[in-house]
Amino acid sequence: VTGVQTCALPICLAKVHSEEEFRKWASKFPPDTLFVAQPKLDGLSIELKYKGGLTQAITRGDGVIGENILENAKKMKGVAKGEITPESSVRAEVLLPKVDFQRINDTILEEKNKYSNERNAAAGISRKLDGAFCQYLTVLAYDVMSEYGVKKEVSDLLPHPDEVEKPRILSNMGFNVPTTYSGGVEAMVNAFQKFRMTRDDFRFCVDGVIIKINSSK
Repeated sequence: VTGVQTCALPICLAKVHSEEEFRKWASKFPPDTLFVAQPKLDGLSIELKYKGGLTQAITRGDGVIGENILENAKKMKGVAKGEITPESSVRAEVLLPKVDFQRINDTILEEKNKYSNERNAAAGISRKLDGAFCQYLTVLAYDVMSEYGVKKEVSDLLPHPDEVEKPRILSNMGFNVPTTYSGGVEAMVNAFQKFRMTRDDFRFCVDGVIIKINSSK
């Protein structure tokens, strides 16, 4: 597998563990600030590069150099296969549905070769040279940039997309996107409660909620 330099910088997260901590963090911003909430998906981070069609699918690796798993990515569900212009880079998460995790492990005879959890399975399967089981993997996209890292003109209709618009843009490009909520502080608190109550019903493993400021800057 060839090492490839990634162009999308890793997202930096500030962790909070309670509603009180979130409100304290949110109080740093103006009262009319719009936030966006999505589940924190527990899979393999990947960067999909398009120059017309899909040209590279790079794992996060060490944050600078990742592996190009293009042929395997083409077999995964939720990856846009058509032509995309202008040149664009899409951040996404490779996930293995809970129901398929057990199904795959049941086909592996030796106990030592079985996957320990869905995240490890998604990472291991994505990098298999023979592409086995890649058809069970699903990709959910959450960020888009044009010209391989420069945040501008990812859509003729929206030159500077913000966090609220990105799921719509990605969906129009042909990607699957995670459940997304937007609003003020109270809306984010309600969104977190919804995620917490329905977490066990998710098709994929989730290990928290990501809340972002709605800004294209």
